[in-house]
Amino acid sequence: MDTHIDMWVPGAAYNDCTAGHTEVVHLAYALILIALCFFIPIYIILPLAIELFFGVDWIPAVDMGEILIPLMAMQFISAALSNTNNIFEKQKLALIWQFGMFMITFLSLIFSFYFNLSFLGFLSIYAK
Repeated sequence: MDTHIDMWVPGAAYNDCTAGHTEVVHLAYALILIALCFFIPIYIILPLAIELFFGVDWIPAVDMGEILIPLMAMQFISAALSNTNNIFEKQKLALIWQFGMFMITFLSLIFSFYFNLSFLGFLSIYAK
């Protein structure tokens, strides 16, 4: 019995309890390594690059960048991993994951609006 899972992990359809678990773990490690290699240099170079290219007036953008860069790294990892739930026919888990991500964003926005926080305050809450 062949399924579309066999396209990604041959033989995984026959072992439902561990369907591709090790492959997902290896994918997660690879994504973390790629994210670290790509986003850490950007995080280090960002203050110098903003001051060099845009001038001293743009220094507050460094604060936003330092908040957003780790957030982008996490979204890089989670975007790829969230699709693996669909590949392994775990749509219920994928729905819960996507709904959780939506609620985190929405509640961060409501919290920031309710307490009259600045945009930087919203980013700080959203990124944590």
